[in-house]
Amino acid sequence: MTIRFPGPTNWVALDPEANILCSIGTRQSPIDLPGTGVSSIQGTSVTLSIPDLPDGAPVENLGTTIEVAASAAGGTLVVAEEGSSLAGVLDGSFRLEQLHFHLPSEHLDNGTSRAMEMHMVFEGEDEGEEHGKVLVLAAFIDAQGPGVVLEDVFSVVEEVAVPGSAATTPPLALSELARTLTAGQFQTYSGSLTTPPCSEGVTWLISTQTLSISREAFDRVRSVIGFNARFPQNELGQPNLLQGVGQTAQGTADEIAGDDAEAMASMAAVAAVMATWIPIPIPP
Repeated sequence: MTIRFPGPTNWVALDPEANILCSIGTRQSPIDLPGTGVSSIQGTSVTLSIPDLPDGAPVENLGTTIEVAASAAGGTLVVAEEGSSLAGVLDGSFRLEQLHFHLPSEHLDNGTSRAMEMHMVFEGEDEGEEHGKVLVLAAFIDAQGPGVVLEDVFSVVEEVAVPGSAATTPPLALSELARTLTAGQFQTYSGSLTTPPCSEGVTWLISTQTLSISREAFDRVRSVIGFNARFPQNELGQPNLLQGVGQTAQGTADEIAGDDAEAMASMAAVAAVMATWIPIPIPP
């Protein structure tokens, strides 16, 4: 009997060659913040320019998350050459491609999972690079009250409840979002994508500014996204032990034969789920 788990512990089995870093990568994301290899920079070191979108933006249910196509905004991010630990590391500017959401948060905040996390994905504008550098600006989201930009994004979430469906948001004041994010500090490190192929060399900027949405918006998003957070990885430079736990459970199920196979396979499945489970914080 062979049991296949679709979650993060089995990503490498979906494509052993393409997704190998999901299993053996040593700089994988997300992580517990702050942590080894993580530094802080002032928001003033980051120039984040994102024009408003008076006509709104396309939103699509990818089956794994809700994605807002934001490239039309022409948003850019530049790290100051001086006064930043990233000076010389992130040369040139980065263009905003899209933003999407995870529930609960993927990164931990001093060991605590937050209600949600927003990822703004930027790509380097250096045309000399085949694939370009990737930078993700992230922010935690709590359900403590309405916030203008995210409320507008999530106002159409029920229109994209079915994977593959799409809609258009109301006008988005992305410039206001940019001002909010750069008003604080950023925790930064070099990690990976949090979905296959788990490519490393991704620069992370996690804002200390917490965004907020209403409880009603949170409930709507949760009903559509469900759970889509990768489990926290080990400290940077360390092996991914949780991935090993999941693969051990998979191997145990594969090797079982006889009358107890189904029961034992179920136990292995439970072990894999527990290895990836993070409690979702429910606002009061």
